[in-house]
Amino acid sequence: MRFISQTPRRSVPRGIPRRDRPRHAAPQRPAPRHAAPPLRALSLLLVGGRLILGSGSIAHAQSPDSLAAPPVAAVPTGSDAAAPESASAAPALRSVTAAGFVNVDSLVVIRTFALRPGQLYDAKEVRGAVRRLFATGLFTDVTVTDTPAEGGGVALVVRVAERPHVKEILFRGAKKIEETTLKGKLTVVEGQLLDAGTLEVDARKIEAAYEEQGYAHAKVAPRTETIGAGAVRVTYEITEGPKVKVRGIEIHGNHDFPSKALAKAMKSRTPGFLASGTWKPAQREQDEAALRLHMRSRGYKDADTDSIVAADTPDGSGVILHVYVREGPRYRFGNLSWHGNTAVSTPTLMLVTVPKTGGTYNEAQLQKTLEHAYTAYQEQGYLFLSIDPKMTDLDSIVDVDFQVQEGARSRIKDLAIAGNTRTKENVIRREAKVFPGDVFRRSALMRTQRDIFGLGFFQDVNVDYEPSGDSADINLTLKVQEKQTGTASAGAGFSSQSGLTGFLELGHNNLFGNGQSINIRLERGGKRNDFQLSFTEPWFHDTPLTIGFDIFNTRRNLDFYDRKDVGGGIRLGRPLRWPDYTRGTISYDLRDVTLSDFIAARAGEPSNLKTLRETKWPRRVSSVTLAFSRISTDNPFYPSRGSRILWSNEIAGGLLGGVESFYKETVENKTYTRLGGPFVLMLRGKAGFLGGPQVPDYERFRLGGTTVDYLRGYPDYYIVPRANIARDSISGEVLDRYPGGKTMLILTGELQFPIADPLHGLLFFEGGNAWNSTRELDLGDLRKSIGFGVRLEVPALGRIGFDLGYGLDREDGGQWEPHFQLGNTF
Repeated sequence: MRFISQTPRRSVPRGIPRRDRPRHAAPQRPAPRHAAPPLRALSLLLVGGRLILGSGSIAHAQSPDSLAAPPVAAVPTGSDAAAPESASAAPALRSVTAAGFVNVDSLVVIRTFALRPGQLYDAKEVRGAVRRLFATGLFTDVTVTDTPAEGGGVALVVRVAERPHVKEILFRGAKKIEETTLKGKLTVVEGQLLDAGTLEVDARKIEAAYEEQGYAHAKVAPRTETIGAGAVRVTYEITEGPKVKVRGIEIHGNHDFPSKALAKAMKSRTPGFLASGTWKPAQREQDEAALRLHMRSRGYKDADTDSIVAADTPDGSGVILHVYVREGPRYRFGNLSWHGNTAVSTPTLMLVTVPKTGGTYNEAQLQKTLEHAYTAYQEQGYLFLSIDPKMTDLDSIVDVDFQVQEGARSRIKDLAIAGNTRTKENVIRREAKVFPGDVFRRSALMRTQRDIFGLGFFQDVNVDYEPSGDSADINLTLKVQEKQTGTASAGAGFSSQSGLTGFLELGHNNLFGNGQSINIRLERGGKRNDFQLSFTEPWFHDTPLTIGFDIFNTRRNLDFYDRKDVGGGIRLGRPLRWPDYTRGTISYDLRDVTLSDFIAARAGEPSNLKTLRETKWPRRVSSVTLAFSRISTDNPFYPSRGSRILWSNEIAGGLLGGVESFYKETVENKTYTRLGGPFVLMLRGKAGFLGGPQVPDYERFRLGGTTVDYLRGYPDYYIVPRANIARDSISGEVLDRYPGGKTMLILTGELQFPIADPLHGLLFFEGGNAWNSTRELDLGDLRKSIGFGVRLEVPALGRIGFDLGYGLDREDGGQWEPHFQLGNTF
């Protein structure tokens, strides 16, 4: 008996090794097939098989020791009428059977092997069959054994060693990173066939994940353990080690640039107030690029970063970064020109050219110029253009010629929507400002992306495009990622204004995927009882006309009395053509206002309270409100640029009926500006004016806390006109702060920054006050405060906020005032 085996890296020898050849073998004449006796035929068959197959024994890959002896599956033999073999003819295959299989079906082995009983035995075909089995990736070893078959011919046994499958994946030693996060980095999954190479690749991915977290010395080693027939457990042994800190940065090769300035340009920093100092090897390329840009933006066109070498400190807890730079000579800009441009005029391109002749060479200015130029061309529909700034330097002067290859103008051939699992396609399409057949315009596409994101239905909105055939036309795809828009929540909340409350809220901002919103809220607590029902249809009869209604029954326990409002209203609104991003709204409200449960009368209290006690309640208020809003922010939740402007004017009484007659005007502006890094500056100004023959005291402006007219650092309703503060005539103690003012002003500056998404932090400085008339308004009489806070966006609850403000101008002296809100937006 002999066998042939093959591994993925070894093939069967084609010839007979010299040591196996007979030295004096004489040629023999083949005997007639009918004359060969059985024993002679068998011996000739063995010699013939040896001549065909070559060496009789070849090493093969080791099979797993744990595999039990498998059953053998046989393939039916060929026809018994096969011609008898002669001494020189190739023997016929009588049977082909498979062995060694555990999880793989035997028929897969036989069909892939593809040699059938009845065929003549051919070593070349056997080698090809073995290669086919290896090509499936299912086996680690394949051995082919031939034995003489009864009645002549050869019986082949194909023995395979299967690659085991991964039954379980474990992590040992993982403490700093969640196992679910590590599993997400892996290529191998449970149920997949084991591949040692893939395990090593995945180990490096895990190490890279640790490097991103600052564990630059983390080591990962994959281990496999057989846990059953054809199954293994993969365990990643993780040695995390400590976080590696940057203990120092040493610059080499600099002459004109101070080492401190170069180190500051890097993203890697030593530990400090705003820097963790964690060393992340993946930041090396970013540091090199930042250093190049820093030097090349200050005149050194040829400056470069050769390398950044991290040397471990003796205790292994940190590294010293050795940065090697080359500065080169300093340059200035010479002639600046544009060539090849026809769609965009040269004067227009010169306007967006940031560098100036005679100015210091600045690579950042060149990059900004290219950005502006590409934007100008994309606005005209040119997407597939190239702009190559050719630079010619002589001595210390660099001439720059921007060479433009415009290409063809692009039109939008198709606009597709992808990723909308709940929102109907027409809800997204009606926000689009780009349409099939239009010439591509960058501003229209950016506006489309912004408006779709502004719906509040999606976590993200991305744009993808691809060429349409051989032309310059493109197919656009708007890819959206749905987020939770429905709420069904119950629980408890707290705010300094409402105290502790329990609430039940059912709502949906994208009802049935149609973009409609409905909200029902029941809230009950010591200071507040509310029932509110609202509905909004943003596109009435497929037009941008918004209609809606509100029904409410609210009660608030205020400091001097309880206030109850019962009523409802209707709303109509639509976007305006000018100014951009602007919407106009008109609404009508009818409500009955009841003041009750007044505090006990006392000497020296404001006369207004006495009047209110004697008033017959309820009082009907019938009012119309005209409002305009312009919202151009880039993100509805955490904006980094743009503004929110809200103006409203409420008119009550007169021809509208009702008992009360007044007008109330408010205007608020929030402007967002991105500063360096992740910081965003928000500037807010809000002003209000009340007038009319009968201004209700309960409509006046009282500032402080987290009320509608919030001013942090002070309790709710703390700030009223100074003339309206009642004091004890002897001790000077404040007795009452009532009524509010007819004019108010609030100014806020807020520095916002992400902490860890979706958690954001802020620092604020604000001031405000209320006055009895516009003539009394005095910017030097603002009540000021400083403080800090955090914001957290929670699905189904909205925004959770906590602020700690320090009132600088309180009568009782400066002190900290906490402000907490759940379920409402500041």
